[in-house]
Amino acid sequence: MTRLKIGLQMYTLRSETANDFLGTLRKVAELGYEGVEFAGYGGLDAKTLRAELDALGLQAIGAHVPLPRMLEAAEEEIEYMLTLGGKYIVVPWMGPETYESESALADTCGKLESAAKLCAERGIVFGYHNHAFELEIRLKDRRLLDAIFAGAPSLQAELAGRGIAAFQCYATADLGCIAYETEAREGLVVEEDIIVEIVRPGTGDPLPEGEIGEVVVTTLDPHHPIIRLALGDLSGVMPGASPCGRTNMRILGWRGRADQTTKVRGMFVRPEQMAEIARRHPELHRLRLVVTREGEQDAMTLCAEATAGGDALAQAVAQSLQAVTKLRGVVEILPPGSLPNDGKVIADERPVG
Repeated sequence: MTRLKIGLQMYTLRSETANDFLGTLRKVAELGYEGVEFAGYGGLDAKTLRAELDALGLQAIGAHVPLPRMLEAAEEEIEYMLTLGGKYIVVPWMGPETYESESALADTCGKLESAAKLCAERGIVFGYHNHAFELEIRLKDRRLLDAIFAGAPSLQAELAGRGIAAFQCYATADLGCIAYETEAREGLVVEEDIIVEIVRPGTGDPLPEGEIGEVVVTTLDPHHPIIRLALGDLSGVMPGASPCGRTNMRILGWRGRADQTTKVRGMFVRPEQMAEIARRHPELHRLRLVVTREGEQDAMTLCAEATAGGDALAQAVAQSLQAVTKLRGVVEILPPGSLPNDGKVIADERPVG
């Protein structure tokens, strides 16, 4: 069995390294650690630090490199890491100014992608060290972490470039494989012994083919039966059979999370409440509550598709919106087909930061 080596993240000793960088490094080696991930280099040039590491028997694993430094001097950081013999460069933090708007985030992600390509060309693995805030902050209807990685290169494409065919599957720890990709590369085929439903978030009502909704799974395993387990993921049923010849249901794959609860003026607003408004007004089709900021106040606009109704319907729906959520909002009646088919019933578009 291969023995795992243990390394230390030097950021945990930042107070000590600030006072005595090389002395701290020597103490780390004395304690028995075999590798280190740097968070700063103590003002040493790469060759001097590499000599110290070799003398101490320490391996450079990688380094945390601040985002501004990586954006300004990626090639220098790559060259430094190659001299140390490490293979990882990780950006440890993103300040609010880098994601305060869609355009700011797009600019930041474009620069990160360029840095990642430079790293890949030199054999360095580039990464981002996330925290809780990237999951808590929303930019429009996406979590910040999803937005950061939306432009990341496809692992499948990378492996294909090396002559390896990789296939996706949709699975959970308790259910195992639910659906899998075939050589047709058109959606995911559901396992034969699993029943998959796509339901409207907040209601559990089944949706027709092509509509995006929450995935609900049933398996009649005699040893571990699971009945209508809502997974919280969004997907949709694809019409027809797979070109590969398999005839079971196909789903589109993962399309996000169904939990779209947000807080408006101190009150939680939930998909179940939008479902209640839809029940009160059966003439409505798709609904989407858009949350924005007007000045220093939260604002809600309920976009609702309907064939007819006009101002009278808008006024009635606005009354239901206030009764159900305890909040006032504007109602906009739209023709059928105006709202995107993405399963979203609440879109939080307030700016971050």
